[in-house]
Amino acid sequence: MPYTLSDGGNTLPLTGCATTCAGKDCRPDEVAESVLLAAKAAADRAASDWQYSTDPKTWTAAPQTLKAMTSISGLTAGTTYYFRVQALIKTGEQNWSQVVSLLVS
Repeated sequence: MPYTLSDGGNTLPLTGCATTCAGKDCRPDEVAESVLLAAKAAADRAASDWQYSTDPKTWTAAPQTLKAMTSISGLTAGTTYYFRVQALIKTGEQNWSQVVSLLVS
């Protein structure tokens, strides 16, 4: 079920949910199927660049989307991941969103 991710109690426009491992509860050594992320659209025609990390310093790029949502697969259960999104609009790149975290379980 989707829920709003937060940072220090402040609600952010980036939301997400983690799915279970192959229809059963995940153990820490298993890989979650995916995390679904959504952000408020920056404009009617905007692309979104997505990144995730396990240490909010070294970022891994996820595929760019033409909607303000994405699914990131291959995450390890029991690990906290950090996510951010950047809109690309007609006038150029926007600032990265606030970083939000999610413990994949």
